[in-house]
Amino acid sequence: MGGSCSSGTAETTSAGTQMTRLDDAEDAETGLDSDQTEINTPGCFGVVGTVGGGRFVVLSSFIPLIWFDLVFFANYALGWTLTAIYQPAFIYDNNVVRVFGVYNICLGVDSYPAAPIAAIIFLFAMAGLSLSLYIDTLRLLLKKNTTCSLLVRFVTKWVGFALCCSFVLTYAVPPNAPVQVAIHVWCFIIGLIGHGHRMAGH
Repeated sequence: MGGSCSSGTAETTSAGTQMTRLDDAEDAETGLDSDQTEINTPGCFGVVGTVGGGRFVVLSSFIPLIWFDLVFFANYALGWTLTAIYQPAFIYDNNVVRVFGVYNICLGVDSYPAAPIAAIIFLFAMAGLSLSLYIDTLRLLLKKNTTCSLLVRFVTKWVGFALCCSFVLTYAVPPNAPVQVAIHVWCFIIGLIGHGHRMAGH
């Protein structure tokens, strides 16, 4: 796996990794020193590099985002399963269907015992989203050169995170009274918008 890397060129090692010597133009974009060697692992799962002879590993913000998506949608799958077992009539007889005449994914976590269980699991999903934003924040602070596009993406992620927090109210506020139905539905819509902002930021 030995070999040398020239400026602006890349060599693929037998392990399937790619080593790139960053040139001056790349330094301006990434904020890294020209004498730093960066090894990119396929799949955007992380970066391994060296600085002054020392080795470091940078966790990609995509990993906790994958965690968020897996836990988020698995949570709804579990909620629908619990509702089908303990309150099957709720799937067809609820205020959301009466008012809007449509079925959506949130119905599976609107009844007991699915709602409180889903609310707890959702906190673990948000932990992944929070970690992803924390990593992106550190990256922004450590970069030598910050571009306008990077700042726009960073703000978009923060807005998405704030809006995604409204999902909590969809678990906490059951769609019983008219006001509760409005809060429940609007928080679900706002959360979906936040989810879109989070994806757009990446």
